Amino acid sequence: MKDGQRYKLFFYDPVRMRQDLEAEISAGKPCLAEPNVILLPEVTIENIEKAVQRSWQDGFFDELKPI
Repeated sequence: MKDGQRYKLFFYDPVRMRQDLEAEISAGKPCLAEPNVILLPEVTIENIEKAVQRSWQDGFFDELKPI
C-alpha cells in the first residue's frame, strides 16, 4: 500500500468460490467464510491490481487490520 502497510487478502473468482462453498457444504459446514475477501470476475494480476487500487480509494482497508 502507499502508506507502507500490508494486508492479508483473499482473492476469489465466482467459479472457485462456488466450488469451495460446495466442498464446505459437503463436509457438513453451513457456509464458506474467508476474511478479507475480494471477489473478482477472474483472478489475474491486472484484476487484482485494479481491485486493490479501487478498494483503497473506496476505504475498504480502513476496516482491516494491517499485518
